[in-house]
Amino acid sequence: MSMRLERAIDEVNRIERRIQMYQNQKREAMARLKLVENEEIIRSVRAMNLNRNDLVNLLKGLQEGKVTFSDIPEPEEVLERQDEAEQDGKEAVSDDSKNI
Repeated sequence: MSMRLERAIDEVNRIERRIQMYQNQKREAMARLKLVENEEIIRSVRAMNLNRNDLVNLLKGLQEGKVTFSDIPEPEEVLERQDEAEQDGKEAVSDDSKNI
């Protein structure tokens, strides 16, 4: 066999080993992702402080597609945004009074 052919075969083998390594890393990362997502779901459900009946009804509604979750900001975030808007409004008024 020629040297060029041997190098080409070696290169293909190295690349196949790397592909296998990256596929294994991807599988492990996907498993970690699923674990973290599941933990987040559990924390969210526990934070709702539902009794058993309400939890069962919620889960049934999710399975049937009758219940959905939306990304609602936390109350603190809403208050912070309002405070920022008020501050911006006060700064705009003080800037206008300087021009008079």
